[in-house]
Amino acid sequence: MSNSMKSFSMALQKTLRGRASSDVLAAKAARAAKVKRMWKSALEACAGPAAAVILDHTNSIYIIRKAEEETDVSRETSEWDETTRTSQAAARSTGGAFARRKPPAGELIVYVEDSLIAAEVDARREMIKLKFLELFGEEIDEFRIRVSRGKYKLSHPYREETEKMAAQEKAPRVALSEARIAQIDEELSTIPDKKVREALKRAMISDLEVKNAAAAKKGDNGAL
Repeated sequence: MSNSMKSFSMALQKTLRGRASSDVLAAKAARAAKVKRMWKSALEACAGPAAAVILDHTNSIYIIRKAEEETDVSRETSEWDETTRTSQAAARSTGGAFARRKPPAGELIVYVEDSLIAAEVDARREMIKLKFLELFGEEIDEFRIRVSRGKYKLSHPYREETEKMAAQEKAPRVALSEARIAQIDEELSTIPDKKVREALKRAMISDLEVKNAAAAKKGDNGAL
């Protein structure tokens, strides 16, 4: 093989590895966003006004497929395993009958800030499991509610999301170009779930519009 062919082969392999890595990250983001959205919807459907309080004190949420679970899985391992299984499922999603097969029952693991919130969630345990099945077709075989420790107590994804949305609603905006919106569509095209893809698109556009306005205020003409 000539040097030019070797260089081409190495470049191609590097590109394919990069694409595979991007697919894994896209699958991870899609699944994390979906689980987060499911938890919020399930709580709002069965907890009424208490849902906002529970969400505000929720630190993290995971779903682990029961058939593949290992015992005594740590939070870090849970996150890694969920990402790996998600990327594998995404890679097989075009497999015809396989894609239509009902997913195995999963284990829902929720970390909350304190024992009072844990008790609120526990009181609605069976209703939450039912809502996951009714609304999303996610069968939850086991539901673990854990109180976060240490630095994990500082994570408030729903609170941060609410604060960011409130700040962005008040912030000035500059619309994106059609070319930039098309680029966003391309970046998100690997996410199979349409609802998740559209939600991420709206969030990205909103964030970039605010950044455009900030850049324009500083006199930077390099609009996004």
